[in-house]
Amino acid sequence: MTKVFLYAQPLDQVPYVSKSALKDHSFKEVGIGLGAIGFTDIGKAVWETVSNVYSDFEIDAIDLPFSGSQWAIKFTMGRLRLVLSRKGYKSLEGALGSYISLDFDGEKHAISRFLKSFLKNLGRAPWEIAYKSEFKEKTGVSRGEVADEWERYARHVAAARDAEDEAREKEEERKRKKAAERAKAKADEAASRGPQVKLELAARSFLTFEGEELVLNVRVENRSPVSVEKVQVVARASQESIQFSAPVKVISYLKPSEALTLTFPLSAPADVAAGEVWTELEGTGLDRKLTARTEARRLRSELPALEPVEIASLAWQKRAGELVRKDEVRAKVYMAASEAFDEMLVRLKGAGLYMLEPEVIRTGTSYLGHLKLHAEDSHKRPFAFALDCVGNYEESKITLHFYAESAELVSALRDRIMAVLAGKK
Repeated sequence: MTKVFLYAQPLDQVPYVSKSALKDHSFKEVGIGLGAIGFTDIGKAVWETVSNVYSDFEIDAIDLPFSGSQWAIKFTMGRLRLVLSRKGYKSLEGALGSYISLDFDGEKHAISRFLKSFLKNLGRAPWEIAYKSEFKEKTGVSRGEVADEWERYARHVAAARDAEDEAREKEEERKRKKAAERAKAKADEAASRGPQVKLELAARSFLTFEGEELVLNVRVENRSPVSVEKVQVVARASQESIQFSAPVKVISYLKPSEALTLTFPLSAPADVAAGEVWTELEGTGLDRKLTARTEARRLRSELPALEPVEIASLAWQKRAGELVRKDEVRAKVYMAASEAFDEMLVRLKGAGLYMLEPEVIRTGTSYLGHLKLHAEDSHKRPFAFALDCVGNYEESKITLHFYAESAELVSALRDRIMAVLAGKK
């Protein structure tokens, strides 16, 4: 078991939550008044994670004073326990003058799974501190130490997970070999008794993104009534400038009707828009050679004509969440964040997409600007774009998010947006 203690900074005291609702394992937003607490945006993200990820959980201990400024809630979910606490460190400053502590006790994988879903629901970095000196005086910890602790724990979990995955893969490989030996013996016996069975190895491919990285995904399926062994999958490209980080992968064993998906991260310069990628497969079943090939996939498609379509923010979030997504982090720009955001906002008005109301948050010297765009083509296929600009009066960091129904269309949309931001369109 592992214990982890992390600080987080709430940005908003809303929603107010009913005490009685939490005790009944439900979440009900209420007005300010007796019987309610200021739950904060972090508390809401924790609740959404608990209720969505875990089918069964308990609230073992609740400390909810009538003031609502300080509270503590204990969640228990299987092999994971979390105590969520809110305390103030700068009076009369509301949510920004308080901090949240997340005290975990459980297995590394369980904690990692929870934090991944929590950060997705929160939608922002939780470790920024509004009043750094007062926070350090209250807790004895600096803002930098808080951020380092989040990053250190993420690296620690990743290393532990790699070691456990390696041990698990070795055990699974041992089981696969034994199963393959039994299956081969049965197949040999069946082959000696009757006519040859029909063997088929099938595969299909599709492109996705992992952050900024383009990935060729290959789903391999054994459509034979017997097991297939030593399936070698080789990634190919139409141009030498398209490079795969690992172009050859092997599936040791596939049971009848079993399917597995392999991933091939790749890199390609911007001038290979017409480039294509595919895979070639070869395996063995009943001592017979089986081959297959996936169709060629273009790295980019032509961007169709787009029409701006008005959409609400919640509907945009839901629709974009169902699309293929590419994230792209730009280098720091030595320009005030507010100026950088305003300049990009003006340029993106000419992108031909509907622009939702920009969102701006100013906290002391910190600045956060968020922008969403939306459009559809003649087939009603959605295209979306989001931009985050975070920084202060000296520098800013810009993150771009592109969304479409396929990776090929995402790349085409990216080319359009980047040209607009560069002032070329």
